[in-house]
Formats: sequence, structure tokens, C-alpha cells
Amino acid sequence: MTDHSLDEILAVLENPTRRRILQKISRERHYPLQLSKELKVSQQAIMKHLKVLESFNLVKCKPEKSDAGGPERKCYVASYNFSLMIDYSPNLFNVELKPMSKRTDLKGEYKKLEKKWKELLSNDSPKKRLNEISEFLHMVDKEIGDLEAKRAQLMVLKNEAMKEAHTAVELLNRDYDERRLLYYMLGEADRSLSRISEKLNLREKVVKDMLRRLGESEIVIEGGA
Repeated sequence: MTDHSLDEILAVLENPTRRRILQKISRERHYPLQLSKELKVSQQAIMKHLKVLESFNLVKCKPEKSDAGGPERKCYVASYNFSLMIDYSPNLFNVELKPMSKRTDLKGEYKKLEKKWKELLSNDSPKKRLNEISEFLHMVDKEIGDLEAKRAQLMVLKNEAMKEAHTAVELLNRDYDERRLLYYMLGEADRSLSRISEKLNLREKVVKDMLRRLGESEIVIEGGA
């Protein structure tokens, strides 16, 4: 499976029709004609969007035999997993694109979820299993909600800290590129010379000289992002 850049994923998702198609296909397989009727978009347009989504491996086509004995029909299913998170405020900007890793055995506070999951898998009745899955999803959604609430509070703290950091940087009266370097070091964990040079679009020698000047001025940022 091909990994995609952030720019590629954002370019695909910027189209609202493609987002609606992905929402439909994430739940169950769909045919182009079916998508056309449900989304009230021409089948020709649907096919163009599906072609784009397929080119990025977000969906794949699985031909299926027709019930009426006619030619095979094109059926589309989801084929890629990722998580996209964007944080934006007057004091910080962060975009993360991460693949969804495969599930491993849950530990600690989530052990009860692991136990519940194994129990419902042993139920052979689709009706009973569906009810148990509903209860399980409610438990998972609650845990996710708690995590998101904690994250929201931490992001408030981070925003306030970055606001104070920006004020401190401005008071140092350094030149523009040195300020960019300080902002980078406040927000990024990878502080290797090559990475800084790449992200700031500056030659490594220039970055090295700036770090030396900041050090001589006793301006040092400890710790990692």
C-alpha cells in the first residue's frame, strides 16, 4: 500500500463530493449508479471522482457478478486507513497525517475493552452480536470522548505557552531567520541540522551559524517538543 503525503490527501479531500463518497463507501460497498442516485450527482461525475480516489488507493474496484446474469458490475470498497488531525490558533499550527496501525492487545485501563471484544466475537448469533457490538462501540466512543476532552485542555495549555513563547522571542530582538529557528525548535522534536535546514529552507551552514550566535547570546531551548 502506498503512503501518501499530507498535500496529496488534502488535495483529494478538499472536494465535498469525494468526501461524501468516502463516507458512503466506508460503511459498505457501493456501485457507481447507487452513489449517483444517493448523492444526486451524475454517474459520469461519480466515475471521475472514483477514478481519483482509486488512483490514491483510497478505494478499490471489485467486479461482481450481476444477479440478472448480465455483465459484471463495478463495486467499490474502502482500501486505505489514516488519521488526519489539524490544530490551528493564533499561536500554533499543526497538521498530522498518520496511518492507522493494526490493533494489538490492549493493556491497562483498556483491558476491559479487550475482554468485551473477545466475548462478543464468541457469539454466533448475528442479532445478538450486533447488539453487543453496539454496546462495545458506546464504550469505545466514551473512551475516545474522554481522550479528546483531555487533548483539548492540553492544546489550550500549549496555545497559552506558545503565546508567551512568541512574546519572549519578539523581546529578544533577533532577526527574522533566527526567530523562525527559535519557533521551529519550540514546536519540533527533530532538531537535527539537516531537518532544520530542510524545514526552514536554509543552508546547513547558515543554520549552524545561527545556532552558534544564539548560543553565544545564551539563548538556549532545552527539551523536546
